[in-house]
Amino acid sequence: MPTTIKDICIKFEEAKVTGKSVFGAGFCVVWRNFGPMKAMLFAAGLGTRLKPFTDHHPKALAEVNGKTLLEHNIRYLQRFGIEDVVVNVHHFGEQIIEVIEENSGFGSWVTISDERDEVLETADEP
Repeated sequence: MPTTIKDICIKFEEAKVTGKSVFGAGFCVVWRNFGPMKAMLFAAGLGTRLKPFTDHHPKALAEVNGKTLLEHNIRYLQRFGIEDVVVNVHHFGEQIIEVIEENSGFGSWVTISDERDEVLETADEP
């Protein structure tokens, strides 16, 4: 069982997982803290490359094959035993929260990092 970020990255590489989320500029960050694996999905971005969809919806709720990008990412993490997920929200964050609540976190324990009042600049900052 991997215990360091380097070990985790090696295991993911072996599993042909890059760590990049399908959200675009966002990344899926995974860490282990002497317990179950945890992940963070960055879903706070404005999604400017997905306009006009993102004029009224967050990019995390764009659908691919009948499921949102958010659901695809959460279910993908579940395949690797990661069921404790933090999702940050900003742009139309209430829509993301509503979908997570309506779907009981898609079977995962989801914690919301609410950045609607102040974006913490976690993904796109140089």
